[in-house]
Amino acid sequence: LYPILNSELQQRYDRIAPEWNGPNYEGLRRDDLIPAILEMGQLVAGQNILEAMSGTARLSQEVKKSFPTSDVYALDFSRGMLNVVPRGIHKVQASVIATPFLDKSFDRIFLRSAIYYVPQRMQLKAMHEIRRILKDGGIWVLQTYHTTTQTSEYLNNIVNIKDLASGQYLDMGQEQPRYFALPEELEKWLNEAGLKIENTQNFEGVMRYMRTH
Repeated sequence: LYPILNSELQQRYDRIAPEWNGPNYEGLRRDDLIPAILEMGQLVAGQNILEAMSGTARLSQEVKKSFPTSDVYALDFSRGMLNVVPRGIHKVQASVIATPFLDKSFDRIFLRSAIYYVPQRMQLKAMHEIRRILKDGGIWVLQTYHTTTQTSEYLNNIVNIKDLASGQYLDMGQEQPRYFALPEELEKWLNEAGLKIENTQNFEGVMRYMRTH
């Protein structure tokens, strides 16, 4: 199951982990949105908090600064990414579609700039898993791209070409590695997982493209 047994893809993210906090990935991380994301989370002291698909857990670090008594967990399938996470945050190497946590473990869950890295057929499974580990009355804040029918088609085609050129298809066993869902798709999946949308915010930004080998 992706990405639990996908050692090739894990190794790819292990390799880029030392550079992830640098300027080359700034447009992907969108750290400028962290304050707004945390505001939507309505955090209070003493909560159990999870950052799923955390990468280097930059959001978790901000949470820990403001709420030092809260138990904060960073979950990612890349050991390299988790190795960059500082002390004070619980690091868990696992897939978002099959976490090691008990039912209703967390008051708040954050997942930013990453759900589209899960193949299309598994995004609903990831949402079911989020619902399983989220407490009743808890909040999950999801940051992802807002697309329309036209922009979704273009975005998925561009990423598809990029992943083919970079060899990431090989890492995924010939399955399209990423999928950017339409808002109505996301809402449908959320409802099927037993979740409902309470609030949405839209932000604009610029993504910088670079020449690569």
